[in-house]
Amino acid sequence: MALFSSSETYMGVDFGTSTSKIVELRDRKKLIDLVTYAEANVQNLLVNPPSGNQDAIDKTADALKQMMERAGVESKGAVAALPGGAVFSTVLMLPKIPESEMENAVRFAARDIIPADIDEMVLGWSTVGTEAHMTTDIIPDKCLEKPAEPKTGELEIESKKEGTVAVFITAAPKEIVSRYIAVFEKLQITLLSLEVETFSLARSLLASGAEATILVDFGSRATTYHIIDEGVPRVSH
Repeated sequence: MALFSSSETYMGVDFGTSTSKIVELRDRKKLIDLVTYAEANVQNLLVNPPSGNQDAIDKTADALKQMMERAGVESKGAVAALPGGAVFSTVLMLPKIPESEMENAVRFAARDIIPADIDEMVLGWSTVGTEAHMTTDIIPDKCLEKPAEPKTGELEIESKKEGTVAVFITAAPKEIVSRYIAVFEKLQITLLSLEVETFSLARSLLASGAEATILVDFGSRATTYHIIDEGVPRVSH
């Protein structure tokens, strides 16, 4: 993974419905080593703050700081997972058009399918076959990683209908994304990217190019079923 450099460590953060977890990883000559990890009985307050935005941000930051101190985490860069229930995602089939026109085309098409005001959402997208991350012009570049460019020789997965391309889009409420960013800013940690947890599950458990598979995630309060086709999330319920 390009995310990991041979001289640095990175922290992964997952604020769950009943517990919060962190992990620190280091790349040693293309082998990812586990440095340390921690878990706390702290539920995610950032999706639906019970006592206001600032209280949720402060309590989450304090809990994350304590986990980092107890586990001895030294990373100053982090990747965080957005819970699937807080994110709308789908795959669109769009005409093949120049890359310079794709942004406008995606936003135009998304307005018809996203069940919310798109102006209140952070929209992320990528052509199927490349890594997708949330990006938005209202968030500083230092906070969120931009979508990765296709690797040399990497082929886009096209539909059977010639002249179209599959585009995976995700949309999360700006207010939720802003709370996540505020937590890491308070701790002076660079938030490298936010991604939907479905992607990390698919990368961890399925081989690249695997045929259609159902991933079942048993949580403490909910069970989520993900349909993954050729490494790409298609449906989550």
